[in-house]
Order: sequence, then C-alpha cells, then structure tokens
Amino acid sequence: MGKQNTMMIEDLDVIRFRVPRRAFHNGVLQAETTTVQTLTRVRTDTGAEGYYLGGRGHGDLDGLSAEQSAAVSGRLRNLVVGQDAFDRERFWHWLWVANVEENLISVLDMVLWDLQARAFGIPVYKLMGGCRDRIKAYASTYPNMGSPQDYADHAAWCREQGYRHYKIHPYYFWDPVSGRPDPGRPSHIEADLQVCRAVRDRVGSDMVLSFDPWGTYRTYEEAVKVGRVLEELDFYWYEHPMSEYRVGAYEKLCAELDIPVLAPEIAAGFHRACAAAIAETAERCALDAVAVSGGCFQNKMLLEQTVEALQNAGRRAYWPRQAPANDGGLALGQIAAARADATRGRRGSCA
Repeated sequence: MGKQNTMMIEDLDVIRFRVPRRAFHNGVLQAETTTVQTLTRVRTDTGAEGYYLGGRGHGDLDGLSAEQSAAVSGRLRNLVVGQDAFDRERFWHWLWVANVEENLISVLDMVLWDLQARAFGIPVYKLMGGCRDRIKAYASTYPNMGSPQDYADHAAWCREQGYRHYKIHPYYFWDPVSGRPDPGRPSHIEADLQVCRAVRDRVGSDMVLSFDPWGTYRTYEEAVKVGRVLEELDFYWYEHPMSEYRVGAYEKLCAELDIPVLAPEIAAGFHRACAAAIAETAERCALDAVAVSGGCFQNKMLLEQTVEALQNAGRRAYWPRQAPANDGGLALGQIAAARADATRGRRGSCA
C-alpha cells in the first residue's frame, strides 16, 4: 500500500453508557438492573471511524471495566495514535510482548477491522474473503433453565422463530429437584435425560438436537450411558461430556458410540490432547526417542506437556534448546546440511 493510501490513527477512546439488564441464572429471570456497556471508537485523519461494542467477559454482552476503559483510552491510545490504522499485526506484536490483557488486544483488533470494512464500504466478513451471505445458526440454551417442560417449551418457541437446530445445556452445579446450587457431584444424568426426551417429544423429528453437559460427567460410565440414549433420540452431536484431560476415555467413548463426540473444547484440553496423541503415536511406531520441533513447539505449554507425556511413557524426548524451533532453526539445519555436503565434495544438492 503506497503512502498516499495510508490511514493514520488520530484518536482511540471508549464511550461508557448504562443499559438495562435482566440476567437469567439457575432457572430464574432476575430483576432488572442496569449495567455499564462500552463502545470503543477509533478515528483517523481521513474522517473514517470504526467501532466495537463490549469486550469484557462474554464478548459484546459486557462493557469494559473502568480500569480496562482507562487502559484503552490511555496506554493503547498512546501506542497507536499516529500509526497506520491497517497495521493490525504490528499492534498485536507490541501489545502481546507487553502482556496486555488478551481481551483488550482483541478490542483493538476488532475496532480496526470494523474501521477498514467501513472505509471500503463492505462487511468485515467480505473483507476477510467470505463468499456467503447466509449461514445456518442454532439456538443454544442456558444451563439450569428450569424443568424439562421449560426446556421443551423453549425449544418449541425457538422453532417458531425459525431455528432448525437446538443445543441443550442441561443441569450442572445445580440440583434440578431442590432448585438450589450444588457442588456438581453427583451428576444429574437422569434429569438431563428427562430434558432430552421432553425436548425431542415436543419438537418431533424435524428439528436437529445437540447436547453439551460442559464436561461435568466425571466417569466414562456416565458419559456412555447418556450417549446411548442420545443415539436413541437421534441427537446430532454430543459435546464435551467428560474432562478433556483424559484422551484415552474419549477414544474409548468414540469407539463405543456412533454419535459424533465433540472435544476438546477449551485450549487447555486441546494442548493435553495433542501431547497425548504424540505420545500414543510414538508408542504405536515403537519409537524409543522422539524429536519435537517446528513452529507449533514455540508454544511453551504444548512443548512441556508433550515432553512430559513422552518421558512418562519411558521415551527420550529431544527439542531445540540453542536454536529456534521454527523456521529459524530449519534455516540453521539447512546451512549445516549444505556445509556437510560441501565437505563431502557434493554440489548442487538441496538441503
């Protein structure tokens, strides 16, 4: 992009305002209160502006806190004013190395995406290469919504609104009999299944149903019992039934059931699953020693958990310590290979 096409940031601020809120918690619609919502705004020397709503907690549901708002309009503003508004990657590197809160990095990133899309007169999804103007959406419940009949009524209402897919979050850390919070043990699988049956009976076979107990089934036996009933009820998928740190239990569950099982869901579970898969592959290939390298192993958590999994299985693990794990280390290896070829009198080889 030439200099004449740059768009320089002149200001970054946060507009705070109050909005009414009625929270839903453990089957009860709470009394109306007010809460602070925020609109982050970026302005440029061309007059173009970009906006982002919310940014704390669950995306656009909650506004930034007073401290976060001050950080955006202070520290972040001082970094980006006078910079090219399209240099999003540059800003990410600056903020990441400075240990800025990830949600604040995201707020800046998204307000700049919105700015660029508005400047070009197209939606953000088009700016990112999207070719569809319609996608399927499913309705997703709160957990602990009430009785099985309440879930069934809600599913029927969602179908009336045009939804064709409904995902159930059942009872967790809440006793559906007493209507009070509980420690989550034991799981309420019978009540969960009553919800699933009530919803299927109410909406019939023409609505897609899915189920997400959010990892609260702590035993394989509970997970497989529920999964078999979900298959009988023709549910579409079974999401995150158990702890995601136990990959072996998920392998066994997937082998036992026909319904698709979705996991891992969160980053910590994904790292564990990758590490376990690497260790299992080493076992299947009868490898005594494994070298782990490549750009993904710059991820400290993934590297440490993979090395631990390999060593716990009695295998030697090797990883770069004096050279980068990514392409920098690869380039060093290519130089070493080329030098080795040169000392052997070889020419024209490609390392």
